[in-house]
Amino acid sequence: MATTPIKFPGLPTGLTLTCDVVHPSTLSVEETVTLTEASSIYGGSITGSSSGQKIFVMKASGAIIGSRIRTVANTTATFVILSELETYASDGRGAYPVTITIDDGTDPIEGATVRVTTDGLVSTLTTNASGIALFALDNGAYTVTITMPGYGSGVESLTVSGATSDTYSLTVVTVTPPASAGVATGVMVVYDNNGDVEEGVDIGIKLIRGTGTAGYGRDTATRTETSDSAGLVTFAGMQRGCTYQVWRSSTAGLTFSDVASSSGAASDPTIVVPLSGDTFNLPEVLGAP
Repeated sequence: MATTPIKFPGLPTGLTLTCDVVHPSTLSVEETVTLTEASSIYGGSITGSSSGQKIFVMKASGAIIGSRIRTVANTTATFVILSELETYASDGRGAYPVTITIDDGTDPIEGATVRVTTDGLVSTLTTNASGIALFALDNGAYTVTITMPGYGSGVESLTVSGATSDTYSLTVVTVTPPASAGVATGVMVVYDNNGDVEEGVDIGIKLIRGTGTAGYGRDTATRTETSDSAGLVTFAGMQRGCTYQVWRSSTAGLTFSDVASSSGAASDPTIVVPLSGDTFNLPEVLGAP
């Protein structure tokens, strides 16, 4: 087959790019093409017998930044391939691909929220099945906040200098299961007004209604727990089938001590403890801080 030129338009300048030509069935790499940039268009040539449908896997400095499935014609005409970075280059967010991978130390975590911030920029993405969130950022220093239910949250520093890749690991949060079949553990993650997990926030609960079963005398004292460094609050020993009122440090203008002494405000959410399951999510509550 004749040499087939390939071009990738609309990408940021200054990248070190290659493209693997991959067989769609065997997933074997048939050829790796080095791309060079001219007038904001990266190009190279397929020299092997790569006609038919192929997967084009683009890499920046060795890190995968996107892929496309296209059919290569047996022709000398230029073959133009649009990449995911074309969108990033045109939306004004940044010039360089930044690959952030989230794992548990071994396996990738899908569905983690990755929030990248710096002066004047807040960008949030969710990791895919490979644990990857692909950003487009300018060179500079950033703060990366990672949250995922069931895992401790992470706040990391990121320095972008051209195409950048980094991996962060989250730790599974271990919640102590209840000691009795008649109780369960309520769980909540606390956030501040920037959407980051918040440590040191008091959450209160109070049993306000029993199950109506004769022969039980239940304690209605106010209980409080304080969020840890992962923003996590847990209440063990919540009695199944009973109704609890839940509130954050302040409710409807009241201080935490006012709320506790008045058994909570009427607007505070309530929840009936499930009859099955060791743990359950407490209802959403509002308050500051």
